[in-house]
Amino acid sequence: TREAGIFHDAEYDGWLITGVIKNSASIAKFKDIVITVTLLSQTETVIEEKDYLIYEYYEPNTIKPFSIKLYPPEATEKFRVSVKTAKPVE
Repeated sequence: TREAGIFHDAEYDGWLITGVIKNSASIAKFKDIVITVTLLSQTETVIEEKDYLIYEYYEPNTIKPFSIKLYPPEATEKFRVSVKTAKPVE
């Protein structure tokens, strides 16, 4: 967040969620990972769920970082991130 000043209005910068995706398979290669971000209130009520597609190849036994920029509703206190799907590379 940034305070309002003479030359700009108050601006909300949102959240940057960062993490890593690990392919622990010994021979399988994956691509196009779908990550689900679940936004939660203070009482752990689901406020919103959204999927994000990451266009990357994941070689066997590798770890790659990812980042997602989002603008959660004001009531959001926590979040969960999970891998929903991954396409095998043939």
